[in-house]
Amino acid sequence: MVQYSRRLRKNEFKVDILLFMDIIYDYIAYLNRRFSMNKKLFLLLALLLLTPATFAFQTWQRPFQPVAPTDFTALAPHPIDSNQILVAANNQVYSRNPNGRWRLLWKTSGQNQKIHTLLSFREMPDWIFGLTDDGAFLGNLADGQWTTIYRSENGNEKAVLSFGIFPDSRNHWLLGTENGLFESADAGKTWARFKYLPERAAFPLIRFGNRVLFIATRNDLFISRDCMNFEMIFSLSGENASIPEENEAPSDQESDTDAIKPLRHLAAMAFSENTEALWIGTARGVFENHGGTKHWRRLPSHGLRNVKITYLAYAEKSGCLFAGAVTGIYLYRPGEKRWEELFQGLTDTKPRGIIVTHAPQDSGEQLLAITEDGLLQLPVPFGPPGEVQVSTPNLPSAERLQLFYRLLQLEPTVREIQRAVIRYANLSSGKIKRWHAASRLQALLPTFSFGKDFSSSNSIDIDRGGTADPDRYIIGPENTDNGWDADVSWNLGDMIWSSNQTSIDNREKLMVELRNDFLSEATRTYYERRRLQMDIVFAPVSSEAEFLEKLIRMDELTALLDAMTNGLLSKRLRELYQTHPELQSLWAPMENNEET
Repeated sequence: MVQYSRRLRKNEFKVDILLFMDIIYDYIAYLNRRFSMNKKLFLLLALLLLTPATFAFQTWQRPFQPVAPTDFTALAPHPIDSNQILVAANNQVYSRNPNGRWRLLWKTSGQNQKIHTLLSFREMPDWIFGLTDDGAFLGNLADGQWTTIYRSENGNEKAVLSFGIFPDSRNHWLLGTENGLFESADAGKTWARFKYLPERAAFPLIRFGNRVLFIATRNDLFISRDCMNFEMIFSLSGENASIPEENEAPSDQESDTDAIKPLRHLAAMAFSENTEALWIGTARGVFENHGGTKHWRRLPSHGLRNVKITYLAYAEKSGCLFAGAVTGIYLYRPGEKRWEELFQGLTDTKPRGIIVTHAPQDSGEQLLAITEDGLLQLPVPFGPPGEVQVSTPNLPSAERLQLFYRLLQLEPTVREIQRAVIRYANLSSGKIKRWHAASRLQALLPTFSFGKDFSSSNSIDIDRGGTADPDRYIIGPENTDNGWDADVSWNLGDMIWSSNQTSIDNREKLMVELRNDFLSEATRTYYERRRLQMDIVFAPVSSEAEFLEKLIRMDELTALLDAMTNGLLSKRLRELYQTHPELQSLWAPMENNEET
């Protein structure tokens, strides 16, 4: 308790889920030694009631999924109803209403018709657009009809990267490809190159906002207020590329070549309609601009595990800026000048898209994301970034809490899982130590070589006669030679230093990296399963489908840990539930009247 209180004061009552889990385990052990069961429950309830809102189950929630989680490729807000969302799963498009029901809107066929971007516009509230590597498609939300609006025979121009609609004319469209920018004045019936930006380049970004048009190539951002005269206001290839972060030097985490490889340079944009602030996400971090000027400031990269930004989203009501990077999803806290990773509830941290929408029943805003885990949602009750809100979590009955307390004690610990992972994958450091020892002991063994020589030849002599007599050849017995040799040597210097150790060190480096990857994945999955267990035990059931989805997700996480531990977790759980069958009642839904 002393350590817990000290950490709370130090971090201004901001406790993440992993820290709280460690605190719970330590506290449970302390209670087990000092108090009776009734006192344990009373003190544990008091501890939960005093916990800040960061633990109040403000983790990513995984709603019911219409398809396999790995199939999701894009998402977008609904153009009519802000409480609905649109998602793309490969070549299919679904809509979800506020009640969580899914409806299939469209399914296309074709090898390259995987939808990578889904768009909706206020100017055309009844329509949505799907961008693929084979063209662009237009869908009618009213009758479900879909039509092809763009397809080029040129391979470089077939892949559509971006799309925009002129606000003052719903039939005037812009479309960006890998090899140019195209314009249509008749709602996609005919296309021509956009004459005001004639360069043949990739155009990954087209956005209308704050009464101006933004168009970006891979390195440069252009702005126009009349859609004819364009001005470059940002360039990664020019002086803007070296803009230092506030209060720190430019980041040198990666070379320019590495930054360009997997991403479009100017990958994302977000802006505030109220404050006219503008943010762009690049392979070198996030840049901020106010008022559409040429003055840009690179936001600090503190907290980012990787500066390659792929997505940006801004919550207008709460003033929160979210970024999707190669390694996770982050919230920017301007007061502290750092990024905070929103990892609670995630097993896969590589986003494929993020947006901010209204939460159902107008209960605020919510952040939506798609990863390998599928569609995920996170409420945004953050208030202005930096503020801490305190709320009371849902609490189960004393009997249910007692069972959960016992489960935490009896299930395998994360250290047991980690040891099982190392053992099953043969990633123990003992193997490297044995190799080093064996390479030195090798010097005690001699190097032995053995050789044998065998040869034979004819014996021929010449008897030269007189001038009138011919020469005679005399053949004698064959000459035969036999020989052998043996050599024994020791290289005792190898006991001090062996050239094999260089190779062993290289193998050790690779094994350490592999072990860290395995342990990171196992630890993240383990605590994700823990959070899900707590969510099932503590949170009331909103629907039977959602509750079954959580149970299936828990089985999935258990299977992932089994795959890394040769079935250790399932084996221990079978033994646990056979010995304590009453623990199975934890996985029955908690009704609202169970709360205390």
